[in-house]
Amino acid sequence: MGIAVNLHQIYEQLLVCRFGSILANHENMKLLRQSALFLLLSSLLSHAEGDFRTFTSVDGREMVASLLNVSGDDVTIRRQADGRKMTTKMSAFSKKDCEYMISWEEAQRLARDDSFDIKIRRTTGGSEKSSTASTSNKSWMEGYEITLSNESRGDITDLDVKYIIFMFDEKVAATRKNQGELKREFGNFDLARLEPDGTTNHLTEKFRMQKSQLKQGWYYINGGDYKAEDELAGCWVRVYKDGEMLREVSLPASVARNEEWKWPKAKKNQKKNKKKQ
Repeated sequence: MGIAVNLHQIYEQLLVCRFGSILANHENMKLLRQSALFLLLSSLLSHAEGDFRTFTSVDGREMVASLLNVSGDDVTIRRQADGRKMTTKMSAFSKKDCEYMISWEEAQRLARDDSFDIKIRRTTGGSEKSSTASTSNKSWMEGYEITLSNESRGDITDLDVKYIIFMFDEKVAATRKNQGELKREFGNFDLARLEPDGTTNHLTEKFRMQKSQLKQGWYYINGGDYKAEDELAGCWVRVYKDGEMLREVSLPASVARNEEWKWPKAKKNQKKNKKKQ
């Protein structure tokens, strides 16, 4: 939950509340500003350390503190009562608190850009050739492989990976460049757990691409292009955890810049239900 603050207003209020009135002396005013800014920054930094919550030990004792760091079974907290930082064992806390600490540590790792990597590459299948009196035709299957790599020191859990595949269906006998229809196909998969340095690959559905070309001596009466070829125009991947987007990447990069992410709810449910069968 974001907090919006007006720094100028807080600064002025600190001046008045702490010192009562604005001093005319220049040196005193300088010290006054420095003190007010110090109090303001201290307040903001304190908030950045994390929210205070009630922790319960395995023997039932309670303590209000904020979580600062988790490293294996070692946890560092700041007690609200005296502001003291202390490092202790996660195993000393209740099961509910341990789950919170593990989740908090994972969220801190995932917030870093180097925590995990997403790669997309195109995959192709077998091709077929055919012909008519006027055209030479070719068809083949094409899709994508999505690779997720955990480059952090801990597990990554409960990810929802969504992707959109863009396909350009070029019009036969087109009279201008890029005349055709840009289609979208939607897919998603869940990732329950990815170990440190682990990698997982997901193959999307393959789609039939077609190429048609007029034979020598033939032409379209509208003067259209003598050939038409379908194309996989790109793949856009987004990774979510608990409904919040963590990362996104597209191949090529221009897809995310030029297109709009539209996720139809009916399509999403259809894909998930299909996967459970």
